[in-house]
Amino acid sequence: MYSLPQFNANGNYVLYPSFTADEPRIYLILYNINSRQIIHKYKHQSMFDVGPPIWNHQGNQFFYVYKSFEKGHVTFALGDIDGEYTEVAILQRELTSYDIRDKVWSSDGRYVVVFIDDYSLDYNTQKLIIFDLLEQKIMIPNFRVNINWDQEIVWSPDSTKLLIENYPEDNSNQHKNQVILFDLETLQAGILMKDTKVFGWVPAE
Repeated sequence: MYSLPQFNANGNYVLYPSFTADEPRIYLILYNINSRQIIHKYKHQSMFDVGPPIWNHQGNQFFYVYKSFEKGHVTFALGDIDGEYTEVAILQRELTSYDIRDKVWSSDGRYVVVFIDDYSLDYNTQKLIIFDLLEQKIMIPNFRVNINWDQEIVWSPDSTKLLIENYPEDNSNQHKNQVILFDLETLQAGILMKDTKVFGWVPAE
C-alpha cells in the first residue's frame, strides 16, 4: 500500500488512498482540486492490495496495479480524469511469489513498462512486462535484470528504446553498474556501457 498523494502533470487532479481502521477496504480516490470534488472512488478489498498509481505525461490518464487475494491474481488498470476505468490485463501468479516494483510510462504515452520481482524464478532477478495501450496487448520479453531499489529507467524520446541502469553482482560480490539498452521493436537487450550512470537522452540535432 502507498500513502503519498499522486498529482497529475497539471496539478489539478490528485490520486490518494483512503481507509479507516474499522473497515478493511481501501479506496483509491480521484479528486479534482479546482472544483474540490471527488470524481470517483475505486474500492479494493485490502490496504495492502493497491500499488501507487502513475500519471501519463498529459495528466489525463493514470495506471495502477492491484492484487486480488480472493481471485489469486494481479490486475493492471487504466483510469482517466472522468472516472472511467478499464482493466488492461490480469496476471495469473501466486501472489506471494512476486512483487511489482517500477512502472514507467513511455514518452509518447503508448506503452507502460512494469518491472516485476518474480521470486518463483530467482530471488535476485526481475523481469519486465510491456503494455501496449494502443493495441491493447502485452509483451513479455525473455529479459531479466538484477533487482535494484534505486535503478534508473529512461525512455527514448521516440519511445522505441529503454535505458536501464543495473547493478549486477560479480564473483567478488562487488556491485558495478552497467547501462542496458532495450529495443522495444526487437525485444532484445544488450549492455551499452559500464561504470556509468543514466541521466537521460540527448535529442538528435
